[in-house]
Amino acid sequence: MDTIIQMLSSVIKETKPWVKFGISPFGVWRNQDKDFTGSPPGRASLIMTISMRT
Repeated sequence: MDTIIQMLSSVIKETKPWVKFGISPFGVWRNQDKDFTGSPPGRASLIMTISMRT
C-alpha cells in the first residue's frame, strides 16, 4: 500500500505540482465493542483526496 501511495504522489507532483494530495481515515464512527452497529475493531477505511488549485 505504501508503495502505491508514494508512486501516485510522485506522479501527481511531477505532472501538476499545484495539486494537493492526501489520504484520511473515515467511516469508523464507533467500534462494535461500544455499539453493536459500529465497525469491527481494528478496521479502518481510507479515502483519498485530491484538490486542484488553479
